[in-house]
Amino acid sequence: MVLKDFTLEGWTTSLGAEAFSAWHIIAPYADHGTHEQFHYRWSLSGGSKPLLEPVFHANSYGYRPGRSAHDARRGARSQCWRHDWVLDLDIKGFFDNIDWDLLLKAVRKHTDCRWLVLYIERWLKADVLMPDGTLLARDKGTPQGGVISPVLANLFLHYAFDQWMVRHHPKVSFERYADDIICHCDSEAEAESLRTELEQRLGACRLELHPEKTRIVYCADANRRGGHDVRQFDFLGYTFKPRQAMNRRRQLFTSFSPSPKCPSTCRYHRLLHHRLLDRAAHSLT
Repeated sequence: MVLKDFTLEGWTTSLGAEAFSAWHIIAPYADHGTHEQFHYRWSLSGGSKPLLEPVFHANSYGYRPGRSAHDARRGARSQCWRHDWVLDLDIKGFFDNIDWDLLLKAVRKHTDCRWLVLYIERWLKADVLMPDGTLLARDKGTPQGGVISPVLANLFLHYAFDQWMVRHHPKVSFERYADDIICHCDSEAEAESLRTELEQRLGACRLELHPEKTRIVYCADANRRGGHDVRQFDFLGYTFKPRQAMNRRRQLFTSFSPSPKCPSTCRYHRLLHHRLLDRAAHSLT
């Protein structure tokens, strides 16, 4: 069964009540009746751009037009020079554990279009076709690699993390690339407190911080020589740690800065996965 394209004219959003000229949804189905892919695109009369793009936080970099992993790393490097401590967050199985009810609640906040909500809900709840031909039923999560997954993941964390940080910790800077997040703190005590609060916040959103991979890191360099066991973290395929650098006078000093990791590491492959999804998302805008 194949669902043909359809257009919804005059759709009004809650973002300033701007009238959109068209919304195109393409939802091809596999022969067995389950969703194989879900592609979507929306258009403004003056040009195409994502509906939710104006809503997302400035420090959210993943799967957004005009933003990249390089921008996220550049921001992280700058903030690491300003702040002594980093809280490196790892959300356990993020894509596989997104709660459908909370996600659809976030979708409904930005549209009253019942057809849009309907097809997103159907796509989320579709069975997964396994390599052996069997169908796997799911009760949560959004498939990694799905074309619509990046914007839904960003929308979920926009409310679960970004806006919560704005309300409760407006002075704490952070960089988020999908579910890869680092927060910058001025003291170890502040980082510990933030970690405890985020465990509770994400728990309320039915997510969980990985107890071992979530770490507090000291940004040691020539001017910061305090004692702390953890002095490096990985972010988007790069390792941030103290390393030798040369200043303008050609003198060596210790700087806390990033460098590419070995290509064989799993984080590097995860970055490649992010980039492939980035290209897919940008091709639809």
